[in-house]
Amino acid sequence: MFGPQDIVRLANRDFILGNTTVEEQVSFIKDQICDPFESGDTNYFNKLADMVTDKDELDDYCEEFFTAIQDVYPGLGIETSEYNQHLGRLFKAVYKFFIKNVGKLMYVFIKEFIFNNKNRKGLIAEFSNVKIPNYPKEQYGKKEFYILIIKLSAIVDEIFDDGVKLKKFIEYIEKSDKSPVYVDQISEALEVGLVVDNGVVSDMYKLFKKSDGYRSAMNKLEMEITKTFIIPYLEENGMMSVRIPPTEEIPDDLDDEEDESDG
Repeated sequence: MFGPQDIVRLANRDFILGNTTVEEQVSFIKDQICDPFESGDTNYFNKLADMVTDKDELDDYCEEFFTAIQDVYPGLGIETSEYNQHLGRLFKAVYKFFIKNVGKLMYVFIKEFIFNNKNRKGLIAEFSNVKIPNYPKEQYGKKEFYILIIKLSAIVDEIFDDGVKLKKFIEYIEKSDKSPVYVDQISEALEVGLVVDNGVVSDMYKLFKKSDGYRSAMNKLEMEITKTFIIPYLEENGMMSVRIPPTEEIPDDLDDEEDESDG
C-alpha cells in the first residue's frame, strides 16, 4: 500500500518522464547503466520504446546500450551480429536483468544459495575451525546459526570467490517463487549464444559489494535467517518463553510486466 509521500513521488516521476525528449531518455538509461546498483529501478526503456516508433532507430540505441553494459561488466558478452530480429525485446531482458533489477536479483540468488541445506552446511564448515568464543545459545540456538550470522559477509564472499557461473546464478533465482519472464529470456539467450558469460557474475558482485544496497541486503538476510532458522529452533526446543510473531516478508518486485511495444 502506497502512502501519501509515495503517491506524490510516483506522480512527480511520471510527470517528469512524460515530458522528456528522446535524448533525455537515452541519457537516463546510460546513467543507469553506468551505476546499476545505485541508480534506481525506474524503467526508462519502456518510455523510450514508446517514443521511438522506428524499429531500426531503436535498434541503433539498443546497440549503444549493449556496448555501455559490456563496458560496465567486462565479463559479459552480447553477440547480436547473427541476430535477425529487432533488438528491443532482447535489450529489455538484458536491461532488467543486469541493470534495472540487478540488486534484487543478487539478493534472491544469495538467499536461495545459503538457504539450500547442503550449501549452507558446506559454507559454515569453512569457518567451523576458526576459534569462536562461547556463544549465547539462548539467543542463537545452534552454533551453526551463530556462525551464519556473525560471519555472514565472509560467507557471502566465499560464495563468489570460486566464480559463480551465470547459468548457476540463474538456476538459483529460478528456485525461488519470484523468477520472472525476463530471467527465462536471459537463460535462453545464454543457451543460444546471444549472451556470453566470461565471469559476469563476479563483475556484478564487485559492484554490489561497493553499493549502499549491500549493507541493507545483508541486514535483510540476517532477519530472514533469524525468522527461518533461529526462531523456529528456539521454539521447538522450548528455549523461548514468549512466541515472537513472524514478520511479514517484503516481496522483491522483480518487475515481470511484459509488453510488445519495443519490438
